[in-house]
Amino acid sequence: DFNELRHLLLRGSSGDTGLTDKQLRVIFRCVDKDNDNRVEFDEFVDWVYGNDVKTHKQKWEDTFLAFAGRDDRLSEDEFLLLMESSGLLDGDFGHAEAKGVFEHARKKQDTDLDPAGFTKAVARIAKLKKVKKASVLQRVVECEGPGRHSDYMD
Repeated sequence: DFNELRHLLLRGSSGDTGLTDKQLRVIFRCVDKDNDNRVEFDEFVDWVYGNDVKTHKQKWEDTFLAFAGRDDRLSEDEFLLLMESSGLLDGDFGHAEAKGVFEHARKKQDTDLDPAGFTKAVARIAKLKKVKKASVLQRVVECEGPGRHSDYMD
């Protein structure tokens, strides 16, 4: 799973490889071709010698997952950090508006946001900011993500 690959990549380097959690997620998603959250030997070999291109959705999901940590869901604080880090918060769209988007996008029975809810949030942000959804997603994709998510501070 992701945690095992993450541990393997960071082992022997005192955890200071210079790789961010987003970059580690990118590596994992590139290797796990069948999306079963496990890296098979064949997938690893294909990744080492292959040259696949990621979809736009996979690119923004990497950022989402880097901010989400181990549970693969964004808490309100993680969502706000993603909004801030991606530069989406400004004078017209601040913390209060972002919190409103979070509340609107999450499922009523949930306290966190899953990837489908994040897609709803992006559409709502674009509407509120009067920009295209693609420009909001581009800001998310360009965001480096947290250096290390607190879930992984061992």
